[in-house]
Amino acid sequence: MRPFQEISPERGPERGTGREGAVALRPARSGDSDACAALVVLSDSGLLGAVFMDRAPELLRYLACRRPNPFSHIHMSVAEVGGAVAGMVLGYPSWVMAAEALSTGLLLLEFFGLRLAVMAPRLLAASRLVADLGADDYYLSNIAVYPGFRRRGVGGRLLALFEEQARGTSAGSGRSRGGVLLDVDEASPSSLAFYEQAGYRPAARVSAKVGGRLFSFLRMAKRL
Repeated sequence: MRPFQEISPERGPERGTGREGAVALRPARSGDSDACAALVVLSDSGLLGAVFMDRAPELLRYLACRRPNPFSHIHMSVAEVGGAVAGMVLGYPSWVMAAEALSTGLLLLEFFGLRLAVMAPRLLAASRLVADLGADDYYLSNIAVYPGFRRRGVGGRLLALFEEQARGTSAGSGRSRGGVLLDVDEASPSSLAFYEQAGYRPAARVSAKVGGRLFSFLRMAKRL
C-alpha cells in the first residue's frame, strides 16, 4: 500500500494551474483517491473519525481507489478548475450499501485486520443512520468544495450533476422514480440554506450514538 498523500482540506491540492479557469465536471478516477479522500474528510461531521478514529483519512484513500464499496471512486464525480480537483460529490442508489456490504467488509478486514473487531460496534451504530432508505431513493453521502474554489457555483453544479445521474439511472433501470436523500448537520446554517435553495425539504431527523458521542442530522429530500 502506498503512503497516504496528505492534502490539506483548507488549501486543496497543489497540482494544476491554480484556481483560475472554467469548471469541468467528470467521473472520478482511481488516481483521484487522495483528493477525494481529503474532500470527504472536509465534509465529514466527525462521524467517520468517531468510527475509524485516526485511520479515517488513510482508509478513505484506500477505499476510494478500490471497488466495490460505498466510498469507491465509481460512486464519485469531481469538479476540476485549472487542472486541479476543486470539489467532489459522492452518492449512489440506496441498494448499493446492501449489494456492496460483503465486499466492503472484506476491504475493511484487509485494511484493519483484527483491529476491525474493536470498531465493529461503532460501525454498526453508524450504519443505522441509513438503514431506512427507500428502495427507489438515491443517497447523497458527501459533497465538498475546497475553500479556495467556493463561491463559483462548483457545489451547485456537482449537486445538479448527481441529480441528473440519479434521474438517468432511474429511467434506465425501469424502477419507480424516487428521490434524493441527504443528511445535514443542523449546526451548519450555510449547508441548510444551500440545500433549501436547491429544492430540498426536511423529511426526518436521524441520530446514532457512536463511540459515546451522539450524532444527529436533519434528513432532507427532493423528488426526482
